[in-house]
Amino acid sequence: MEYKYILILIVIVYLPVLITGQYTLRGVPESYAVLGENYRLQCDVTDSLSVVDFRRNNIVVCNMINCGSQSDNRYKCGCINNNNKQLYLNISNINKQDDTTWSCRGNSGGQGSTTVSVYYGPENTRFNPNSDNIDVIEGKSQSVNCLADCNPDCNITWSKDGSTTILNNPLSLSTRDQTGSYNCTVKHTVLNKQLTKQLNVQIYCRDEAITYISDGPDKLTFSPNVTSINIIEDGPDKLTFSPNVTSINIIEAGPDKITFSPDVTSINIIEDGPDKLTFSSDVSSINIIEGGDQTITCLTDCYECNYKWTGPVSSSTKDLVLTLIKRNQEGNYRCEATNIKNTNPKTRSKSIQVNVHCQYTIIGVPESYAVLGEKYTLQCDVTDSPSSVEFRRNNIAVCNMINCGSSSTDNRYKCGCINNNNKTLYLNISNINKQDDTTWSCRGNSGGQGSTTVTVYYGPAKIRFNPTSDNIDVIEGKTQSVNCLADCKPDCNITWSKDGSTKILNSPLSLSARDQTGSYNCTVKHTVLNKQLTKQLNAQIYYGPDELTFSLDVTRINITEGRNQTIACLTDCYVCNYKWTGPVSSSSKDLVLTGIKRNQEGNYRCEATNIKNTISKTRSKFIQVNVHYQPEITSMTSDAVTDEGDEGSDVMFNCNVNSKPVSTITWSSSTSTDTNIGQQWTLTQAKCQDTGIYTCTANNGIGQSTSKLPLNIRCKSIFSQYTIIYTCTTNNGIGQSTTKLPLNSRSIYTCTTNNGIGQTTTKSLPLSIRCSPRINGDLKDEVMNRLGEEVTLLIDVIAYPKPSFKWIQESTGQELTPDTTQQLAINNYSSSLTVTIQQSSFGNYIVTVNNGIGDDKSYTIKIIDGDPITKADPNEQPGYQEVLGTGIGIGIGISAVIVILVLLTIFIYRKHYPANKKLPNESYATFSNRNPEDGPENIRFNPNSDNIDVIEGKSQSVDCLADCKPDCNITWSKDGSTTILNNPLSLSTRDQTGSYNCTVKHTVLNKQLTKQLNVQIYYGPDKLTFSPDITSVNIIEGRDQTISCLTDCYKCNYKWTGPISSSTKDLVLTQIKRNQEGNYRCEATNIKNTNPKTRPKYIQVNVHYPPYITSITSDAVNNEIDEGSDVIFNCNVDSKPVSTITWSSPTSTDTYTGQQWTLTQAKCQDTGIYTCTANNGIANNGIGQSTTKLPLNIRSNSSIGQSTTKSLPLNIRCSPRINGDLKDEVMNRLGEEVTLLIDVIAYPKPSFKWIQESTGQELTLDTTQQVATNNYISSLTFTIQQSSFDPGTKPISVEETLYKECLGTGIGIGIGISVMCLLLVLLTIFIYRKYHPANKKLPEESYATFSNRIPEDRTYEDLNTRPEVNDNNQHNSGDVKEYENLRGN
Repeated sequence: MEYKYILILIVIVYLPVLITGQYTLRGVPESYAVLGENYRLQCDVTDSLSVVDFRRNNIVVCNMINCGSQSDNRYKCGCINNNNKQLYLNISNINKQDDTTWSCRGNSGGQGSTTVSVYYGPENTRFNPNSDNIDVIEGKSQSVNCLADCNPDCNITWSKDGSTTILNNPLSLSTRDQTGSYNCTVKHTVLNKQLTKQLNVQIYCRDEAITYISDGPDKLTFSPNVTSINIIEDGPDKLTFSPNVTSINIIEAGPDKITFSPDVTSINIIEDGPDKLTFSSDVSSINIIEGGDQTITCLTDCYECNYKWTGPVSSSTKDLVLTLIKRNQEGNYRCEATNIKNTNPKTRSKSIQVNVHCQYTIIGVPESYAVLGEKYTLQCDVTDSPSSVEFRRNNIAVCNMINCGSSSTDNRYKCGCINNNNKTLYLNISNINKQDDTTWSCRGNSGGQGSTTVTVYYGPAKIRFNPTSDNIDVIEGKTQSVNCLADCKPDCNITWSKDGSTKILNSPLSLSARDQTGSYNCTVKHTVLNKQLTKQLNAQIYYGPDELTFSLDVTRINITEGRNQTIACLTDCYVCNYKWTGPVSSSSKDLVLTGIKRNQEGNYRCEATNIKNTISKTRSKFIQVNVHYQPEITSMTSDAVTDEGDEGSDVMFNCNVNSKPVSTITWSSSTSTDTNIGQQWTLTQAKCQDTGIYTCTANNGIGQSTSKLPLNIRCKSIFSQYTIIYTCTTNNGIGQSTTKLPLNSRSIYTCTTNNGIGQTTTKSLPLSIRCSPRINGDLKDEVMNRLGEEVTLLIDVIAYPKPSFKWIQESTGQELTPDTTQQLAINNYSSSLTVTIQQSSFGNYIVTVNNGIGDDKSYTIKIIDGDPITKADPNEQPGYQEVLGTGIGIGIGISAVIVILVLLTIFIYRKHYPANKKLPNESYATFSNRNPEDGPENIRFNPNSDNIDVIEGKSQSVDCLADCKPDCNITWSKDGSTTILNNPLSLSTRDQTGSYNCTVKHTVLNKQLTKQLNVQIYYGPDKLTFSPDITSVNIIEGRDQTISCLTDCYKCNYKWTGPISSSTKDLVLTQIKRNQEGNYRCEATNIKNTNPKTRPKYIQVNVHYPPYITSITSDAVNNEIDEGSDVIFNCNVDSKPVSTITWSSPTSTDTYTGQQWTLTQAKCQDTGIYTCTANNGIANNGIGQSTTKLPLNIRSNSSIGQSTTKSLPLNIRCSPRINGDLKDEVMNRLGEEVTLLIDVIAYPKPSFKWIQESTGQELTLDTTQQVATNNYISSLTFTIQQSSFDPGTKPISVEETLYKECLGTGIGIGIGISVMCLLLVLLTIFIYRKYHPANKKLPEESYATFSNRIPEDRTYEDLNTRPEVNDNNQHNSGDVKEYENLRGN
């Protein structure tokens, strides 16, 4: 039966896996990660999910919802190509803690895991024993292990003295031929990295074939001279117990009596001693040089002993002190030790032989030092008469001399007697080497000896630098010390000099500033040998970038479109990379703008970065590039329908201009010499004579653009015999302005003309309206069907011109190929997408429509799993009842199976683990003196607190303790994680903040206790940043700004200092004022650090404010100036940033820029209001600029001269002059009324006097009309009589007196002219009547217009009874034809 239960449990365990799906997690491209590098995990899933967690050790590190990720900066997760079946986790800066288990888990329950191995090394190469220099005694084997930190384990090999022979690890050393330098090479076979470390080995050996007299220890003997001795031990000696302890715990089995052997309660022990004697030094004989001092100590284990030395010198202490020993003190000395407590004194003795040898003197000649590579002589003066003498180096004989004859094992050494005197000996040493720098001695066979130390002088040699390079790069501000080294003994004098200078610099050389770039000579001089060497070091200091400037030292620049401009980014730097960002980018210091375009206007940022800085030092600066371009009239319209208006109505013209800077817009017409200023202008009470071409002219100082628009005024004929002929003019948008029409479908627009004469004329023109796409009707945004079925998604839009359609499946991001686009009407299009439904087909489909007008329009249609029939009665669908019954049956069956499985599981559990089952009594041993509830109990922490604060970087160990017997198993877990942590708990990093549970479990009693520890790691502050992340900010006066000081810290206090201070992380600037501009400093300090850790950062706050014109002046006294003089205008503006100041006036379309402007040679026509406009791009009351107007009055030199008037209002004085052309002839018939007209410019108001020249009579004029401030019109109206023609009329200028002075001459000339005029008039009438009788009429077709005739061919004259009638005769250019009012006979 048990296998059934197992089968059921297997089904219960694996059923969720089969339901939730399978996840596969793997590393790409490798199964392992590399320490410090980036790594990617890919999770392939088989189910559909919306939320996925990536976990490390079951702790979530990155959460992804619908392919969007939330994590810290080390982790980034998402979907590969927007495919939610393939997920990724990018891990940056892999560390050793990442060598663990990783998993991905979906909200559907599916999961997958993998183990990531972090490969690293080799690093931290070291030896065991821990030394780079090791000494080994020959014959005593020494093993040296080479170790390194690697994962997986590295391959470790040894090589000796540059040999290619590979030696195994560990290295085994024992023989003299193993002396040398060994290299340990540690190689990572996967990462292909290796490290090498050197070990220096010296094998010390003894040459037993050489015979020499040793100063000890010599051959040992005993006194008495025996090899064995029987000693009767009188005892008792020191007592011991069995067992050998000083205390014992005995478990009393019963109240038995305790006795001792011997059966006493106390015992006195007499320690007899002395034990075996030894000497210090532990020898049986000793050699002492005559005149020297020596102390020999007699040693034994004794309490208390008396000591006695006997021999040539005696002593009653344990020390035999021989001072300035003499030869007669040579002999055998005996030490005797006696225990003073023994009733039968116990005595021990030992002897030592003291030999006194002669003192030899050995010196170097002629100097106390030797020179490397040269010869050297040692001289030995002896005081006895030895038969043989040895010279020794480091106690090893190098030359032996018998009776002044020498023998040596090395040709370098030669010894002998000086002048055959065996009291004065020498040793010649050739080719001195560094090993000769040691102790030398001469010893005679008589025992005499002497020694000296020879110092070998050498150098300078092998001059070198540390760091070891002849060329060094230093980053400014980071001090680099360069040490000049050389092999010298004694130490040489080392100095530096720079670039050939005689100035001496100290060693080591300290480099940090840019002016230290150059060539340095290190001079090493041996002060004794007077030798020197020199070596050159080339130092390059990498500095900057300093503050950036531009070659055009401005923060903004205006460039005319199409021109070239180069802006250089300048800074003091070695060596910097440059980067320009903005509408145009560049990787050099020069931003080259060639044929600049409007879309290249904007803010450009130059960034300079020093290439050598490990933490890149970057400076940046901005410049605003404004692209100015000449005007382009985008549209010119009027509210006159089809360019026609009724007489007496107002016509509003509008001219839209695209230009930079803003253009001055001027209106003019072919019907008048007047001009008007402004984007919009209204022609009030239009007259028939206003029919003509109206011109909009835009000028902004860079260029000028002109556009024209015809206007036809519908009016009645002035005379019945006049006929007005109308023409319908159409345009196709080329060379003409376009009238904006309401948006509707494409239509046919018809122009119909009718003036009551003949038939109506009609002409039609199609019009297509360009418009952005929009849905036609309602969009069906959900479509339903089943797997395997075909479904069509459809979108119907109105647009012109023809749009493009782009279909994309949202879940995959894949672009799909639609069916053909169908044109339903001129501006009606539909696009469809046919999809055969698969599992992945369900979801949203996005269709994007674009026709180049306006922004892209996107619409979403969703495919839903279901029957395409959406509202049918389910009871009427075929098979519904059958399927429903089957579904109910399956549901009941599954429910029954689940209930049975649950009951069966409970039954099995209860059977094997009944609730009332008790453990047998014999399960555990019982200890009569322990508490039944013993262990675990009294769980506690060390340090003794349930809440602990730790400063990051200062490691804190927390031990979890409890009372248990035997010791309990103690583990830690964090934040509910299943990952087990060791005890004690080690805390130091910020990610260790959290709640920890210490679980103490008694493995025998199966009891456990848990206690919680709350840990807070106080970390930071890290590097400060601002929000916004800038180093300076421009704020407009009166606005609010909050600057946040950001850092990764727990817990920090913040402090802002500057014009405004704050004690929070936010610097809140409310309605900022100008005096609050300045440098602000944010300082963050961790509150827990005993030595507070503080980080500061600065930000520059600039307060910008709109222009305020403080004054506008001119040098015109009382605002008046003489005609022909220069006028200097000055406009003072307070603003930040600096404003652009523009001068303008209604008398000219030109504008001028600058604080000061001069109007040269002022003319009377320059009278007007002069405007100073200041603009710095900052709005002031919604305007963005400040304007002040100044009137200017011009005095003409022609009649007035200097004015002394200083009154206001300001008047402009000009002598009268004709405005435009004077019409000096007017024609009409007898009995008709005629008006004579004169238009003058003058101020103050002139007086007009009309005189008929022929009679001298002054005539009464009509009222004088003031057209403008300095423009006046005077008219004289009268009915023509016969006397009116003789000879005509002429206007007389104001204050003119010529009439009176020339009256006589005028009468004569007047009579003559009158006679000639009369004859010409009669002749003209005669000719006219002959060819054109009064009753002749023109045929109907004579009303046609002759556009090519000249004025001289006219048949009928125009009547000029009123100026407005006369002005109706227009000669217009362009496409507008000439129209005339023709008079019948």
